[in-house]
Amino acid sequence: MLPESWPHRGPRLLTLAPCAGPLALGRSATLLPERRGRGIYMQDSAEGSDAVLTRARQAEAALRPRRTEDETPHERSGLRRWCGSARPIFFAVLVGLVVLGIHLLALRAGAHPRSGRTEYGLHTAAMVVAALAVGAVWWARRTGRTWDSDLLPALFAGLAGLTMLTALHGTPFDVYGVQGDQSFRTAMVTRFADTWQIVDYTYRDLPGYYAPGYFWLLGRAAALTGVAPWHILKFGGIAVAFAVPLVSYLFWRRLVAPRHAALISAVPLIVPDLYESYGWLVQLAMIPWWLEAVHGLTRPGLRRRHPIVLGLIGAALFCVYYYYFFLFILVFPLFLAVQWLRGEFDRRVAGRGIVVLTIAALGSAIFWAPLAWNFLTAPHFESLNNRWITLNSGDLALPMLEPTVVGALCLFGLGHLVLTAREALSRSLLVVLVALYLWHALGFVFLALDVPLMSFRMKTLVPLVLLSAAALGLVRGVQWILGRISVPAMWPVVAVGAGLLALMVGDGFINRVVDDPRVRAAHNETLPDGSLPPSTTPTSSRLCPRRPGWTP
Repeated sequence: MLPESWPHRGPRLLTLAPCAGPLALGRSATLLPERRGRGIYMQDSAEGSDAVLTRARQAEAALRPRRTEDETPHERSGLRRWCGSARPIFFAVLVGLVVLGIHLLALRAGAHPRSGRTEYGLHTAAMVVAALAVGAVWWARRTGRTWDSDLLPALFAGLAGLTMLTALHGTPFDVYGVQGDQSFRTAMVTRFADTWQIVDYTYRDLPGYYAPGYFWLLGRAAALTGVAPWHILKFGGIAVAFAVPLVSYLFWRRLVAPRHAALISAVPLIVPDLYESYGWLVQLAMIPWWLEAVHGLTRPGLRRRHPIVLGLIGAALFCVYYYYFFLFILVFPLFLAVQWLRGEFDRRVAGRGIVVLTIAALGSAIFWAPLAWNFLTAPHFESLNNRWITLNSGDLALPMLEPTVVGALCLFGLGHLVLTAREALSRSLLVVLVALYLWHALGFVFLALDVPLMSFRMKTLVPLVLLSAAALGLVRGVQWILGRISVPAMWPVVAVGAGLLALMVGDGFINRVVDDPRVRAAHNETLPDGSLPPSTTPTSSRLCPRRPGWTP
């Protein structure tokens, strides 16, 4: 508030504090439209104080920063915060209903999963998703909204779910039928459909050997719905394909801005794992969970989750697929060592991480504790599961050196991590990347000691880390370019590039699924009565009519 006795001689400069409240100016002062430096010039006038106050408030509103995608949830009201948190789920449900509607229309039209017409439709769907993604971002930015970041993962999820739903249409089996490891997965689901107890799927009175979370849920769902357990694996694979972009987005938006997390949510479609879909789900959630739970990273202004919540999330992930957690045996000490060398070691962060890991261990003890006790009390314990190895198991994961678009993106992501290594997030991702290669080297040492670590299973995490870094680097690169070149001239270029990138991701995923021989194996697997699924054709023609006995 300016004093009434403030002199009014000549132009004066009024400096506005960033956090000041509504301005109340002198009776005869008005605001000129011109601004110089950090102040607003004023001059004498005969206007009344009400008009002056109105103009002052308008000027303050013009200087106040607009809400962006980086706005934190606690800055909003409770209802708006709840709606904002539930918006990704709402979009996912809406897109899921659209996918089911498209599938029903395809059934009525007699579409065949291996026909050229069906594949034509899938590739067209990729174009539609890319166009909708670019249009949503453009419209949201034009209107000053942020809902586009919640819509993009739902669009990617819809494309992934529609592709898997179409590719497995006509067979009751999941990818690869009941061949290979799918045989014991089918046995696990069948066992859990018969009992709710976590027991071994083959041997009586022994605890479960493999992580039971995913198969226990499917088995219980089969028991409740009456669906054959060997059939429900297919629905589980489709559900995971639909869920992975959403899970990736919900975890990553805790660390980066929602629009950045929406871009990262497309990474699962670039590096899919159709054969171990439950592992695919865990590997996407595990790294952002670890960075928040143990490294203490969150995006600015966002309140960190309680250690109990983070610990229970970690326990759930461990009970679905536990092998990736072995990597953290190296990541945690490497992270602490880097913090110590930089003079940033914080006992509270390390202690909080240990508390979260302890809670995760206690929460998942329902699985590992009986198994560990069985190992310790067995008269002659010998692990045979880890002795499976192939000729290419020792190959290094070097996606950044491959002469492909994905290889170029991985190389770009690596460069981004190196150039921004001073930032906490990039430094943490570099620590994870270094730990992955150290684990690979450690695997050979233990192999020489006749204790294989099956370290080749970690190789899928390398492109995942690099592509996530590439997404962050692309956003920063675009912002840097737009800051130096006129925005009207560059936005069309950015829109075209984003559309091509979305189209590459969606169309590439469709090609991987359609051309995967394990998907074809699902259609060639014999049914329990010895017959073939109705989608199997006697010829190699891909333009075949609908046959009787169609299986949805």
